Amino acid sequence: MAEELDTAPQSPESGVADEPAILGQGARYLLVGGSSAAIELAIFWVLANPAGLDVRVSNVIAVVLATVFNFATNRRWTFNSSSHWMRSAVLYLILWSLNLAFTTSVIGFADGQGFNATLAKLGTMAAVVTWNFWLFRKVVFA
Repeated sequence: MAEELDTAPQSPESGVADEPAILGQGARYLLVGGSSAAIELAIFWVLANPAGLDVRVSNVIAVVLATVFNFATNRRWTFNSSSHWMRSAVLYLILWSLNLAFTTSVIGFADGQGFNATLAKLGTMAAVVTWNFWLFRKVVFA
């Protein structure tokens, strides 16, 4: 007797039915993040070089504009959020602040202990990218 394939829909608890949605969101999340980084770098370079603004001012402007782009694009395209935008914005800024405190502390500690600050930065970036995806998906844009 031939075995039958189980074609019954998977329950939400199993996670299997949601896998394509997670993979699609993950791909969009990485694309938005990469685009945000490119936008931030481009704005910084233009403001600091051809425009001749102070690098600190250039950085603040670039970070703010890239953050606005990241929030809006993740909210609408990546996670297709229907929650109130102000709720999402407040949660996003709280998470952004916690991430900044975490990354700055870890990088500073690592540097003070003689570790390579760039490697510490890469490690903290990997951690932030990972938990931000889940927190954006389940809390910020839910």
